[in-house]
Amino acid sequence: MATKHLVITPFQGWGHIRPVCTLATRIVQLDPSVTVTFFVAAMFFPLAQAEISRSFADGEDAATRIRVIALAQHENPMISATYEEAFGEAWTKIVAQEPITCVKTGAVHAPIPIAPKQVILDFFAPRTFAFIRKEAPDVKISTWYPSAAYSGFYLFGPESLGGRGNLLIKAEEEAATTGKPFDVAAAEVFSKTEGKVVRVPGLPPMYDYEYEPQVMPLPPPLVGNSFIKAHDLLLKTDAVLTMSPAALEPEEAVVAFRQWLGSLGKKVYFTGPLMPDGANADAGEKTASPVGQQIHAFLDRQMQEKGKHSVLYISFGSMFFPLNPEVFAAFLEVVMEQKIPFIVSHPSPFAVFSDELKKKVEEYGNGFFSPWSPQQTVLNHPATGWFVTHAGFNSTLEAIHAGVPLICWPFLGDQPVNTIVLAETHQVAYELLEVRTGQGLRPIFRTGKAPTGTLDAVRAEARDVLARAFGEDGAQRRARLLALKERVNESWAEGGASRKDVGAFISTLQ
Repeated sequence: MATKHLVITPFQGWGHIRPVCTLATRIVQLDPSVTVTFFVAAMFFPLAQAEISRSFADGEDAATRIRVIALAQHENPMISATYEEAFGEAWTKIVAQEPITCVKTGAVHAPIPIAPKQVILDFFAPRTFAFIRKEAPDVKISTWYPSAAYSGFYLFGPESLGGRGNLLIKAEEEAATTGKPFDVAAAEVFSKTEGKVVRVPGLPPMYDYEYEPQVMPLPPPLVGNSFIKAHDLLLKTDAVLTMSPAALEPEEAVVAFRQWLGSLGKKVYFTGPLMPDGANADAGEKTASPVGQQIHAFLDRQMQEKGKHSVLYISFGSMFFPLNPEVFAAFLEVVMEQKIPFIVSHPSPFAVFSDELKKKVEEYGNGFFSPWSPQQTVLNHPATGWFVTHAGFNSTLEAIHAGVPLICWPFLGDQPVNTIVLAETHQVAYELLEVRTGQGLRPIFRTGKAPTGTLDAVRAEARDVLARAFGEDGAQRRARLLALKERVNESWAEGGASRKDVGAFISTLQ
């Protein structure tokens, strides 16, 4: 019988939503007394439902203790204010024991007669904190931190650990001094670089501008409402749940992260890797993609014709894609030149392909363009050999879990440092440097050299990296990745570190 009620509300990005779906399933499987109300932005409602179902066998009782409710969102998924306000209204109804209507299905969800004692909210949706505290000041609030400990030190951490401190205060001062709208001032403060060397626990030194090696426009409302307030939210909430497995992190980073937040009276729970492992794990993901069956057929054909580890999977997540179509085309032309079969997943609105490139791919015959791919299915297929990725943390963990080494093409945020940990600390990946744009063309601290960024340089680097990836050096990196996979996946084995941490978190739901 359910006696505990947990509310979860992630940011409206698939890389944030997907892993916390699995966290919700693990919680209700570990503790049969927990019921979860899972709010999600309307556009991701079908995906979230499918993702949650992947962790359960048909008819499993625990599945009935997670209810997924879609809330209204802005048409631009990078702007979260509409969703956060919709959550505020839904939260008021939860506290008042009133029914809530799902905006996607029209279903009316009756109130759960158990007041929630804990809420997990995304650190990119900070306005939800005020809504929760206004209606229920005693409810515990935990931050969902969908990244690694090491990646947050500079972006969102304290100055004592090499970070930039509370950027909210600095943005407010900038807006007051200049008269600029807050979102504009916030975007300028967040993106400001001085060419200084950043030194944080667990990572090699790097210039501050290397945290944004690609030009990628971020809407000022996203920066002003989300990024700029993340540090402040970490200070306010009661605990932090990171999707990282401690086994992946440099030990220095784990210790520093725990000590920093512990000094503020906050518990830290490492929860990763969070991958569905139920009876419907594979089938459930295929049905979430409109071309899932075609992709599987393509991979099966490549396995038969080209063999194991022959396919290059290319995806930059749901939001990112190289802004210069010519650079991406130059890379893909080298892939075809090397006779490597490939899949390109391109759900991002920034993905643009010329008619010329489309014609070349069609004539090539061993390429597949997909608007949305069942990524874990692709990575787990024996034909998949390498993963060209932006190195978002969700994609990083999925690749490790599947044992697929990576070729990293990072854009911003945690992606550049995820790349460094993969390519240099663990030596299970390669990093593309000549694809950099904007500030990324300035000197790299680790090498002392600056990329040229020309199309000829992009092609030359692609030939070199692909030759190594599909050669002996790549085989060595694959072997190291398989060893890393075992260490990381043990985190959820009986007695594993993440299993213990989630169990400890569940004990706070009293």
